[in-house]
Amino acid sequence: MLKLKISPRTRISIVGVMAILLTLMVVIVDLRRGIPMIWDTWFHIGRVIDIREAFKAHRVPTWINFSSYYGMGQAINGMYPDITLWPLIFITNSFSLVNQVIAIKVLILGGTFLISYISLVNHKFKKESSFYVAILYTFSGYSLYQFLYELQPGAIIIYIFTFPLIFSIEEVLYAKSIEKKLIIKLSLLFGVVLYSHLLSAAVIACLIFILWFIRTIVGQELNYFSILNLFFASLLAFLYSMPILYRVYVISKSKIAPPYGKGVVDSENLIDIFTNPQIYARVSLSFVALILFIISIHYFGKEKEITKLLIAEMVIIILCSNLIPWNILGKLPLINMFQFTPWRFGIYLSALPMLAFLHTRLKNKNMILCVLAILSLVAVPEAFKQNNAVFKSSQCSFLKNNAVKENDLNIIIRDYLPAKVIGNSTENAVPSFYKKQALYPAMNGVKNIKLQRVNQRYVWVKTMAVKQGAKIQCFYNLTLIIWKITKGFRLN
Repeated sequence: MLKLKISPRTRISIVGVMAILLTLMVVIVDLRRGIPMIWDTWFHIGRVIDIREAFKAHRVPTWINFSSYYGMGQAINGMYPDITLWPLIFITNSFSLVNQVIAIKVLILGGTFLISYISLVNHKFKKESSFYVAILYTFSGYSLYQFLYELQPGAIIIYIFTFPLIFSIEEVLYAKSIEKKLIIKLSLLFGVVLYSHLLSAAVIACLIFILWFIRTIVGQELNYFSILNLFFASLLAFLYSMPILYRVYVISKSKIAPPYGKGVVDSENLIDIFTNPQIYARVSLSFVALILFIISIHYFGKEKEITKLLIAEMVIIILCSNLIPWNILGKLPLINMFQFTPWRFGIYLSALPMLAFLHTRLKNKNMILCVLAILSLVAVPEAFKQNNAVFKSSQCSFLKNNAVKENDLNIIIRDYLPAKVIGNSTENAVPSFYKKQALYPAMNGVKNIKLQRVNQRYVWVKTMAVKQGAKIQCFYNLTLIIWKITKGFRLN
């Protein structure tokens, strides 16, 4: 019987070329078909627009949004926050908006692969194995979901650094001394989280605490060095995250409405986390992660590293599931904003089974990873077919370069409106009088305002919470103009 032998270099080349070709295929489809404006994509493109317009005007992006969301001055970019988006938007700002969003998706995809590969190699894993795992991590699960479906830049930028985060958390949990490099590394990674998506910081902190508690119980000892390293890393992260924390404090003190769904936290059925293994799974195990999880479970209790990683994976699975009484815990601060726990914890389900498999002693480990990498890449075109069904059922529209018109991208949302507009409601509804103000602005009781056109965009001042005597700074053709409000604004 003849055996077909393929060299590692050839295998890597085949997988690499496939990954590049499939990435180009997705880019070409998006350029021709347009960006699918599905679910939260509308919302996040609005964030991109405000940063984009600020850079085009040679200004630093502000906390509030006046170039999107009908220019009502909601502090969306201030509260998310948007800092880690700045470099991605800055280097792609010469493109049209549609091409820019596609370019940002490709940059995030490439960043996910590079950071994952470098991190794995730096932790003494073989280059071939690290390459396949980086490909699998990039072209499956939440990463592929972002690339094909919904744009959520804050969470996916954090996702780029998942492997460095896992290694740093493991090091700090088992620290045997105060390690300066570890403290700096962990604080920098946590700073990236804080500068990308504040709620994800609470999620990761929750995971670290649970894993530290399990480590303490299982090891039957209190690791003081672990506590000290975590304390110093947290302190350092707090210090250089002060600009973000300050803006959140100031905006929160301005009496904004509670976020949508606050106090109502839902979860996934435990069985559904295992029985819906799509290649682009967002709230469950992808088929790649599920296969590697099943193989690795054979070594549970036999290999120390595998056991630690699988325990962490089980913790995440449980946190995503209805085994936790989230209806009770959902009343606690921060946790009350989780909305749907798989959205918060489920995106990290893929990395740990991949790491666990790397620690197995299988002789044909690289071949298994290579086959899985090829299968995951081959599944991408099939995902496009499923896309069409999802887009039809959700009545998804597509944003094209030749169809971007003024106000096409404006949406009316309730996020970060003044509390006096929304009240205590956490429903995803916008009062009719606010919609009227957004669509037909009124100032000082004058219903018909002559709007001036600047650079093919309408420019007017609309705000919900301006006091008498307040000064508003506006830029007209890059010239600063200060308006003083004497009679105030009123809602019609």
